[in-house]
Amino acid sequence: MGIFDNSGEILSIASPGVAMLAFGLVSLMVIAVMEGIAEMTGLWPISNAMMAFVRSFVDKDLAIIIGIAYWYAYSISFATLIVAATKLATYWSWPTAAEEVTFIAAIPIGLVIVNWAGVKLFGNIEAVMGVLKLLLVI
Repeated sequence: MGIFDNSGEILSIASPGVAMLAFGLVSLMVIAVMEGIAEMTGLWPISNAMMAFVRSFVDKDLAIIIGIAYWYAYSISFATLIVAATKLATYWSWPTAAEEVTFIAAIPIGLVIVNWAGVKLFGNIEAVMGVLKLLLVI
């Protein structure tokens, strides 16, 4: 959703070159962090790895804070997905507020169904949505 939400405003504040530079720098940082996490997970494959890594290598109290931060991040991202999808859907300028409220109620139900589905169905839905996102960009 992020690529379709406020991208024009970002390009007007920064030039396209600066936006691409920022995107590239953040991408490199994310790749470095994910490779480090993958190395640790490969050497020590356990469940709830991020909190266990912090508990073992840094501090037990910090691991509790990391757990709370993960819970908060997942809670906020669910609400953010709903708001962003509703904002994107207003592109079609619905005539009544009842249709918008119906759409707002349908998004959480759909997200919960997708997350409760099996891994195979979840992967298929992710693949289809990824292709759809690429086609929308083109």
